[in-house]
Amino acid sequence: MKKELLSERDLKALLGLAMIVVAAFAYFIGFKVFLESAAVIKNENVQLETRLADLRQKDANKQNVMDQTEDYKKKIDGLVMKYPSKVTPEKVFYDMCELDVKLGKANYSSVVAEMNGLFYPEGSGDGTTESTDEAQNNQTTDTTENTNVSENTTEHGFTSDGVVTVYKTQVTSQIKNLSYSGLKTMIKAVKDYDGRMTMDSMNLKFSKESGLLEGSIVYELYALEGSPKEYAEPDIRMQSGVNNIFGTFDAK
Repeated sequence: MKKELLSERDLKALLGLAMIVVAAFAYFIGFKVFLESAAVIKNENVQLETRLADLRQKDANKQNVMDQTEDYKKKIDGLVMKYPSKVTPEKVFYDMCELDVKLGKANYSSVVAEMNGLFYPEGSGDGTTESTDEAQNNQTTDTTENTNVSENTTEHGFTSDGVVTVYKTQVTSQIKNLSYSGLKTMIKAVKDYDGRMTMDSMNLKFSKESGLLEGSIVYELYALEGSPKEYAEPDIRMQSGVNNIFGTFDAK
């Protein structure tokens, strides 16, 4: 049997094909994996460079951030000091009496205070409601001034989870013989109050008989649990003598 030998041209073609196969195998097995690894490393380098640029910018702005933080802390401390740690019935009576004295001819015919209702966080109570009998038991009545106070027995102090809790005492008053000058005095007294007081609503009308204003005003006083502004008992100094048993007291 006669054997056919490959020509030199065929050998070169076969050798070239073998080299192509080897190159393709090397690419898919080795070089492609290397390229993929290089792409991953390049992507990681881009992320690291971005992170490094961000850190450098933050470091350059570090002092400015620290100064702003310190400024915010001072503002927060100043704001917190406007809120007393608690509001009590005697404090409400004392403050309303002082305001009554400042208003001169004007006087309060009725003052009703609803003590320490939860103001913030809103609706975070346990869902329980106080019965009518319990509300009456928690109510203090001053028959001389027709003044009623109901107080929630809530212990003050920051909660263990750090939640800020604010209580609101709403004082509804009936006033008469209030002049325009007295109204301005009242607004200034609320603004300068040593604590946190606002006027929630005001319903006044002109009286033809007296030529002055009369109606109702609702004040709101606030207390912050754990406030560094500690509660100070009002200094009520009663005049001595039997003629002043049901009279006024000196607010010092």
